[in-house]
Amino acid sequence: MNRTTLTRNLKPLIGKGLVSLENERDRTVRRVNLPAKGNRAFENALPHWVAVQSKLVAGLGCKRWFGFLDDFAATVDEARSSKSSIGSEARGETKVPANRPSNRRLPCQTVSRQKPSTTFASTIG
Repeated sequence: MNRTTLTRNLKPLIGKGLVSLENERDRTVRRVNLPAKGNRAFENALPHWVAVQSKLVAGLGCKRWFGFLDDFAATVDEARSSKSSIGSEARGETKVPANRPSNRRLPCQTVSRQKPSTTFASTIG
């Protein structure tokens, strides 16, 4: 995700007090914090997200669900690779897709209930 997209997507959440930004010493890094209000919103939304995702996976079936995830990840990899290699083909360079973990190692019935970290750092550049 590029810097402007991240900023644009965080702006409404910051305005509602659901996340906050903090500058780091390294001016290319900003820390995104999840304050208590944001954590409560996440906790309230999580059961709804799990229910909808479980219904979707049940409707599609495991094979189609993981096929969708793999196809989507491959599409993202290709888009990133194409964007970073603009002009590289003219220089004779080859595109190398980004490494990504396989979604197939998770059981189909498992829907992520992992609580997010209250902070993460994003490199801006």
